[in-house]
Amino acid sequence: MTLQAIAETLAAQLDAAEQALDRAIIETAALNALAPQARMDAGVPAALGQSVFEEAAAALAAATEARTRLARAHSAITAVAHDLGIGALAIGPVDKPDDDPPHGREAQAKRSTTFAL
Repeated sequence: MTLQAIAETLAAQLDAAEQALDRAIIETAALNALAPQARMDAGVPAALGQSVFEEAAAALAAATEARTRLARAHSAITAVAHDLGIGALAIGPVDKPDDDPPHGREAQAKRSTTFAL
């Protein structure tokens, strides 16, 4: 297997991990939003469900921290690839905050809008 192929496999797995964490954050945030409503709907005292709120909030914070660390890993992989002379790796949405002009999904959306009839 070539270095390029290895890097592409690694980049694809990183993208899958980022997407999985995004889904986990979405679901955990939904739990955090639903829990207070469920407590109120059930008519139970706030103190009764407090540990649920605290643990769900901690889980969301942990998932957010994990997402931050994967973003850092993404930057680190890019640096290692550059050091090894590996070409650009573009897996998943490729627009980054510093991209000007955008070249991934955002650029595609602009092109689609521009050429829409």
